[in-house]
Amino acid sequence: MEPGYIHSNIAISSFILLIYQPKSFLLHLGHSYDDFQLFHVKTARLSKTQWLLLFLFHTLLSVGCYGLFCIDANTLKKDGLIDNFHFIRYVCIAINLFSIPMTYQSLLAWSSDKLQFVGIHPETKLHWTGVMRKMEDGNWEVDQSPGDHDLCNV
Repeated sequence: MEPGYIHSNIAISSFILLIYQPKSFLLHLGHSYDDFQLFHVKTARLSKTQWLLLFLFHTLLSVGCYGLFCIDANTLKKDGLIDNFHFIRYVCIAINLFSIPMTYQSLLAWSSDKLQFVGIHPETKLHWTGVMRKMEDGNWEVDQSPGDHDLCNV
């Protein structure tokens, strides 16, 4: 008979895989927040250092996954543990591959000084389009000067 904490760990892991991952994927697509969406401007670029850090980050994740492949699963001696171990190997690779576009987009947003937004104005509840600007202190504010960006409100 197995201890009770193993069943709770399996239940929590199943919840994370079946509920959290699809939910985070849908949130990443942006369909849940139709009333406010942010877009990086097309002039946003990553520096060579950021490209290098992005490459190193995902390379280290791949090396970690490869480290899981080097472990002999037969030392676990239970068929259920061996099957779960093989499953975890493939999940680690999938998470690494699926996280590449997300980290790229987040680095683009982090390195840009302006972000375009489309949403609903919090006070008037009207359709609102504009540009947010990063201040020197790191906070974001709505850019009120129309000369700084090419938006045409008709």
